[in-house]
Amino acid sequence: MKNHLFLKVLVLFVMSVTFTACSGDDGVEDRYTGVPKGKIAPVADRHKLLTGYPEVENGSIDEGSQVWWVIEKSIVDYYCGEESEKIDNAQENFYYAFKNDGVIYYKEGVNGTEYSHFQWEWKDADKNAIMVSGEEFELRELNANSVVYASYQEAEDCYAIIWEQFRK
Repeated sequence: MKNHLFLKVLVLFVMSVTFTACSGDDGVEDRYTGVPKGKIAPVADRHKLLTGYPEVENGSIDEGSQVWWVIEKSIVDYYCGEESEKIDNAQENFYYAFKNDGVIYYKEGVNGTEYSHFQWEWKDADKNAIMVSGEEFELRELNANSVVYASYQEAEDCYAIIWEQFRK
């Protein structure tokens, strides 16, 4: 009986130490290591900062001015077993706009022709992430001068960290 009680106490002690060590964010690494992180505007300001227009529910366009962002980096960090590769797909002088119609447009140069690129929408009302053609991209920075978002995607034993950085 004495050994049974000792075993119970030992199990409870181990469980409490394990749960204490795992609780909270202490020691949790950022899975987006190496991805820039900066100021994120308050939720109420995020849509207008990203698009240039206030967010409207009825589809009408209120007064505003479309924001065109210059892409600085478009990185794919790919890891598979012992192999890894980092690719920057950003092209110089390319501009992107997140329009209220739910489409991301791009153009080469300030006066270039606009082309539709991908569908986009806010993931939810918290506006901490956007969905780009069905993939979640978490905001790392969104303010009047810069946007950075990142996505963690995995398949089998491989994963990729995909992120983009824009400036005005």
